[in-house]
Amino acid sequence: MSRVVVVMALALCLAIAAVPAVTTVQRGSCIFLTSPPSYTFIGGGFHMQLALEYPLPAKDVRLSFDLPKSFFIDEAEAEQLYRMEVLSADPMTQGTAAVVVADVTRAYSSLRMSSQYAFDIEAPVFKVNYTTNHVVLTFQQVGGDGAGSVLDAYLAEDGAQAQVPFRARLVIPIHSRYEVLDTKMPFSLLRFITGEGAYVRRCLTRVDVAGRGDPRCSAGTYRASAAVTTSEEKPHYKHCVDLPVGLLADLPYVYHVLMGLLVAGAALLILAIR
Repeated sequence: MSRVVVVMALALCLAIAAVPAVTTVQRGSCIFLTSPPSYTFIGGGFHMQLALEYPLPAKDVRLSFDLPKSFFIDEAEAEQLYRMEVLSADPMTQGTAAVVVADVTRAYSSLRMSSQYAFDIEAPVFKVNYTTNHVVLTFQQVGGDGAGSVLDAYLAEDGAQAQVPFRARLVIPIHSRYEVLDTKMPFSLLRFITGEGAYVRRCLTRVDVAGRGDPRCSAGTYRASAAVTTSEEKPHYKHCVDLPVGLLADLPYVYHVLMGLLVAGAALLILAIR
């Protein structure tokens, strides 16, 4: 009986000793609440993803940015296909090369999106009547304050992870519009084949993040910003994308190539039937 009491006493002492360590780790992670919210495009062309990082100790998250008219977000699509992920702290696996440690989407409430203007998902650039559209994305943890938080769950999986920065990201689908047709560039067979020069560069220049932090953090609220000029030193983050542009001088050649392929396909089909 006395041996059982001794074992229980030792276990209790170890548990009490572990509490300050975990609390220290949790408080230490609070410094990342004020870190700039890194962001990146994933993919290219007309259909991509936008990854927006936020601090893992955040209880409430509000991400906002001015989206150039060259891009649009389908609100219904974003609110259905979004995801939240915890990222590896390895500096070589960030941004477009990020390694996902865990999917934590279910630990948050549903994503809510609002914008200054309604997105016309079919209009080309020259039919959009604004320069930028202010977009706000909000979500929050579904657990109670200080209990069952994403940070607690992450720490519980592996105590060794307590020494790394706690970063997570929201990933949503994003699309680009058809740009204005280039009417001045002359036809070039090399450009026609390689596509060289038939692109324009468009950027997301700034992202702001704000909200409420974990109750164990000394600062109840947090706010931070990131811009292209302050993020250029991060090689794995892509803040700009090259969007394809149609060339007026190419249209006759495109038409003849397509008609040639159509005729060739029809001829092959007829020969195959015979």
